[in-house]
Amino acid sequence: MILFRESVIFFDAGPMMKKISLGSMVFDLLKDQPEKQLTARQIAKQVFAVYPAYCMAKREASTHLETENDVITQLAAEIGAHRPALQIKHPQIKTTAGRPKKYYYTEKTEETEIEAAEEQSVVCNGESAELLSEQALYPLLTNYLRNELNVFSLRIDEKKSSNKKGKNGNKWLHPDLVGLEDIGAHWEHTVKECIAYYGDKRTRLWSFEVKKQSICPM
Repeated sequence: MILFRESVIFFDAGPMMKKISLGSMVFDLLKDQPEKQLTARQIAKQVFAVYPAYCMAKREASTHLETENDVITQLAAEIGAHRPALQIKHPQIKTTAGRPKKYYYTEKTEETEIEAAEEQSVVCNGESAELLSEQALYPLLTNYLRNELNVFSLRIDEKKSSNKKGKNGNKWLHPDLVGLEDIGAHWEHTVKECIAYYGDKRTRLWSFEVKKQSICPM
C-alpha cells in the first residue's frame, strides 16, 4: 500500500527545531541542478542519498516501509501526487509532457521556452505535413488534462446548442472543451472541513480552445 500524504519531519538542530518537507527537498535538489530533467524516482533516490535522517525517520514511522527500495518507491509516489501543489508553490519547477514525466528547475519564462522549442523544431513543407482535424485532437486533450493536470473535461458541441442567430451563429460562442479541477484533492480532512464551513472554493473551472497544427513525419 502506498500513502500519498506528504511527511514533515523535525530535526534536532540545537535550541531550534528545523522543519523540512519533501516538497522543499525536491525544490532544493532541482534548483541545485538547473535545467537537468529527472524522473520522480530519480529525485527520490537523491532524496534518500542527501537526506538520510528524513528517510530513516519516515521508515521508522511506517509499518509497511521495510527496505530502501520501499522508501524510494514511497517517495516517488508522493512526489508525483504532490506535483500540482509543488508547481503552484514553485513556478520554476516544470515538467515534460512525455512519460515518464520529468521534473526540472528553470528560470526561463514560458514564452522563452516556447521560442526555444520553435527554433529547434523541424520546418515542414506543405507536401509532407499531415494536418490533424480538431475532432481528432479532442480525445488527446481530454486524456492529457485528466492524467497530467487532474482536470475532468467535457466537449461542448456548438451544433447541439440553442441557436437564435442563424447559420454559424454558435461557431465562436462556446469553447471546445470545459474542465473541472478538484483543487482540494490533496488537502487534509481538517482543511476540507474548514473550507466547507466557510463556503470557500474547492474547484477551479477551465475552458479550452483547440487549434490544428502541422506535424512533420520523422
